[in-house]
Amino acid sequence: RFAYAPLLAAASILLLLLAYGAWRIPDVDAQTKNFPKRRVALVQANIGMFAKHKDPFAGHRQHLKQSLALEKKVHPDLIVWPESAFNFFLPERALNVRQWVSKNLATPLLFGGLRKQSVMGEGDERRFNTAFLTDAQGSIQGSYDKIYLLAFGEYIPLGETFPFIYDLSPNTGHFSRGEHTRALTMQEWRIGTLICYEDILPGFVRRAVLNNKANVLVNITNDAWFGDTSEPWIHLALAKLRAVENRLYLVRSTNSGVSAVVDPVGRELARTGTYTRENIWADIHLMQMPHTLYQRFGDWPGWLALMALVGMFGYAYWRSKKSGGAFGRLTR
Repeated sequence: RFAYAPLLAAASILLLLLAYGAWRIPDVDAQTKNFPKRRVALVQANIGMFAKHKDPFAGHRQHLKQSLALEKKVHPDLIVWPESAFNFFLPERALNVRQWVSKNLATPLLFGGLRKQSVMGEGDERRFNTAFLTDAQGSIQGSYDKIYLLAFGEYIPLGETFPFIYDLSPNTGHFSRGEHTRALTMQEWRIGTLICYEDILPGFVRRAVLNNKANVLVNITNDAWFGDTSEPWIHLALAKLRAVENRLYLVRSTNSGVSAVVDPVGRELARTGTYTRENIWADIHLMQMPHTLYQRFGDWPGWLALMALVGMFGYAYWRSKKSGGAFGRLTR
């Protein structure tokens, strides 16, 4: 006998979701216009993995060249470079980086770089994969150190406990985890900053947004590790959900693609290809919407649904075993 009831239930839920989206998306679009509009520009220099380390000066010059072209053409309010675009360690107590990083730029800049921190009394230092925000004069407005490091790329698990492990993998980085998720702030900007695959961790992004009242998300990353594969496109597809969950624009600057600007309902306003040298830009709004359902409740609806599924399976098993059905026969 054909099971009509489950099919009708599934179709009804799908239609309900489509109807909700058809109503809610125009409503979000209308509210978006009430918030400050700013123009953001992204530089994708397409520097190869080995070239980035072999000649970091060439990579830096390329980022500057493309940024100056953007300034002249679109007059952005913020330029974003990808992860480790400035592939050098900045001086530990530097307050202004114009002489090293921004040079002739006259636009605020968010860029990926490297940071060292001396460990007092131990004669040692810690290294961080860091995002820096500077104003138009090159003064540092804030920094964020990556928290979720890439195992065997940026660190080795248990490497701090057993240092000899690093001798077995000399090309692995020796980075430390960041200790805060503070927003990078400048004038109206309250930027929730994400480095690399932190943009696919919904719970982490949710906490960072709520704790700091972020009004835009910026992700800087480098997917060149994966070559010309589907991974950069999958990474972007997963990252888009963070914009939807938090009703914020997502600005995503990558080294070799896919760079994109995503609006609060998941639409791409601008996007690059992969392994291309491109500049893109878009107008965004610095949002401060009421809390979304996901921000209010987090992942518990998903866990509740899983528990309900397990309960339904258990009940079906009990009924079948009691009546001698398929489940019952399997146990005998």
